[in-house]
Amino acid sequence: PEQVEALVDAPVLAMVPLLGRRRRSTIERVDPEEFRGPFAEAFRTMRAHLDFRANAEGLTTAPRIMVTSAAPSEGKSTTAAFLALAYAESERRPVVIGGDLRRPTIHRLFGIERVPGLTTRALPGGNAVPLTSIVRQDPVSGVTLVPSGPSVDQVNDVMRDLIAVSEVAQSSGQVVILDTAPVRVANDAIDFLVAVDWVVLVVKAGKSTARSVNQMMHTLRMNGAEVVGV
Repeated sequence: PEQVEALVDAPVLAMVPLLGRRRRSTIERVDPEEFRGPFAEAFRTMRAHLDFRANAEGLTTAPRIMVTSAAPSEGKSTTAAFLALAYAESERRPVVIGGDLRRPTIHRLFGIERVPGLTTRALPGGNAVPLTSIVRQDPVSGVTLVPSGPSVDQVNDVMRDLIAVSEVAQSSGQVVILDTAPVRVANDAIDFLVAVDWVVLVVKAGKSTARSVNQMMHTLRMNGAEVVGV
């Protein structure tokens, strides 16, 4: 934790323990009934730290939070999903947006179909699809979800819907959690910064390297991201 705080120049919000084989199913489907033990407490701690930050900054609206990492398979989608569950169990139903358009997994964690989603209305003929149809609610967790939709190479065409959904959610008092592609894989996270207030980074002990974290931080700082924790 001390090493990563020095690299990021932001606090460690939580240390999420690895799950053994017996509890592996916990991270295959977001389920409040299975949300317990040290794993769950880590995300509740993260939520509490973010709430403290919001109060300290005197925010009058719920924050829009991007969750990203330097490289794939470091746990960002899992983090986005279970942070959302930590908000939901505190009677604040968040909106989770599947902004990882390269290797989307957030929809599977909530048992929601990937299509229609964030990219649907940016495709040929997509204007006929109403914006409300890409917003779904997971009946198990109560979390509102916008899945990624079909894969696309460019994110410019999805920005209008991303901003619209995040602003409507924020105006209604809902925390927005945006899952994105890793910073070193695609430029999507940088493009999406205009639609969020804060960035939370995920670093995996034993896998993430100091070099990759440094490169990620250089890119984020260069683009004015407000990194609030890791």
